[in-house]
Amino acid sequence: SVLPGNLGLKDQLAALKWVHHNIENFGGDKKSVTIFGESAGGASVHFHVLSPKSKGLFHAAISQSGSALCPWAFSNPARHKQLAGKLAQLVGCPLQPSRDFRQCLMDLPAEKIVGVLKDFMIWDMDPIVLFNPAIESEEAEDAFLTQDPWTLTSYVPWMTGF
Repeated sequence: SVLPGNLGLKDQLAALKWVHHNIENFGGDKKSVTIFGESAGGASVHFHVLSPKSKGLFHAAISQSGSALCPWAFSNPARHKQLAGKLAQLVGCPLQPSRDFRQCLMDLPAEKIVGVLKDFMIWDMDPIVLFNPAIESEEAEDAFLTQDPWTLTSYVPWMTGF
């Protein structure tokens, strides 16, 4: 709750809301919006197709070379907690209480956080994204994804492929 997940998806959701509210000012039709993404962007598109938070903000979707069901696109909260512990250790922040951890991260220069990312790598490029989307608690404020993507469906025209 102090460190909510899925912030990248929530940023994208804010952009979709902005488009929905402003598209007509640019000659667009808010009833005819298609979103597109490739690779991780394709997975993001699929997460928006599945999330009730994005419902009505677009009317078709295209995911190229990525979906929410790809093994690299989704993680679980336990894995994120493990990664947060390692991050706290590497940058010298207390993990508990979580408010102190958050404040410590916010006070650090971005270069320090980016500088330790190499210590997470198993190979040169893996994992590419450490804190990928995960299930959030239904009680969490502004929860974007509260169920496993494998169990969700949505009735939005969706084209996908590799």
